[in-house]
Amino acid sequence: VTLAIDSNMAYEEFLLSVMIFAFLWVRRRRAQRRRDIMSWEAARKRRIAQFRLKQRQRRTFFMAVSGFVSATTTARTIWVKLRSHAFFDEVVSGWSDEEWKQNFRVSRETFKVLCKKLKPSLERRMVTRQPLSVEQRVAVTLWRLGTNVEFRTISHLFGVGISTACVTVRDVCSAIVEKLAPRFITVPCGNELEAMVEGFLSRWGFPQCVGAIDGSHIPIIAPKENATDYFNRKKFHSVVLQALVDCEYKFMDVYIGWPGSVHDARVLANSSLFNKCEDGTLLPNWTRNINGVDIPLLILGDPAYPLTTWLMKPYSDCGNLSRKQRKFNCRVSQARVVVENAFGRLKGRWHSLWKRNDGAVDFLPTYVAACCVLHNICEQYNDSFDEDWLVVDHETVASEQTSVSSPVTTSTSSGTRIRETLCNYFDSQ
Repeated sequence: VTLAIDSNMAYEEFLLSVMIFAFLWVRRRRAQRRRDIMSWEAARKRRIAQFRLKQRQRRTFFMAVSGFVSATTTARTIWVKLRSHAFFDEVVSGWSDEEWKQNFRVSRETFKVLCKKLKPSLERRMVTRQPLSVEQRVAVTLWRLGTNVEFRTISHLFGVGISTACVTVRDVCSAIVEKLAPRFITVPCGNELEAMVEGFLSRWGFPQCVGAIDGSHIPIIAPKENATDYFNRKKFHSVVLQALVDCEYKFMDVYIGWPGSVHDARVLANSSLFNKCEDGTLLPNWTRNINGVDIPLLILGDPAYPLTTWLMKPYSDCGNLSRKQRKFNCRVSQARVVVENAFGRLKGRWHSLWKRNDGAVDFLPTYVAACCVLHNICEQYNDSFDEDWLVVDHETVASEQTSVSSPVTTSTSSGTRIRETLCNYFDSQ
């Protein structure tokens, strides 16, 4: 019994010792944790204090630098230069119809049609300041195309920045080519094509003719790269505009961008027009029997072009032409005058194509194509042309007198037969 009591007491003392040890251990851990927390808080406060001290030092440094700069330089008072739109808003709105046309080269009605068609592509929403209206953007572009004045002058006149005027002209020309060119520069079909053939026959007595093709030089400033390639035989730098024109002086196809030194026949051979005509996909297979020969639809060109079944050109004058050959050449020249007149009306309305263009060469095809589209719009909407604007394209006349044989394509026997048939047909009239 005594041993049992002693063992129980030892067990109870052991449990008590364990409980006391556990209590002391937990208390020590809590105290250690409190010390760790206090140490972390102190470290955090030190870091915050150091950060704030560095911020105060930076602010003091920047304030000192700003004070020094402001003391030595003139403070900028505005972020946008003050400009006036009074010319467009007040002066232009008071112009008569004649003054409007003389300055913008189109009538008010045509101007409104252009703004309406281009509005989805040119309208801008306000972000930080009021953007230019569609009417202002079109007016700036027409002024540039019609006068070729510097962007600095346009900037002062319309109250816009120089870069804004440049970007505006690019945007409007690109929108005209992208949105309006597929509609207004196209080869007609069906009844419209029949009307073109009938127009050449009734006006100049030339059967089966759908249009005339020729090239014209657009003067440019000598580019920095490959300038000699753009130097043409007329002794100035240019880019070639090849155009197919109908009997109403409208462009049916334009091809722009080749350097001025390139021969017209080579430009034609590299154009999509040539490939379509060779494949027979441009013109329908409409023939007319003349003196026992089926004559297809024809395009008229000058002696620089090759003679094919679809492209008719006059005889080369080497001083030994017969009477009927000279008569044939005269009839071809009479009918082909439409392309020369079209170039004259194009450059007369848009003087930037007649004067030396100072724009970038890579953008010039879009620039010229936009002028061609606007020319067709004016012709289609019967926007009258002032004869005082007319520019005689002497380059076209000279090319016919001093033309050389085609460097890329020779005459075909079928084309020679068609030309002989037409020559006899005109001689019998």
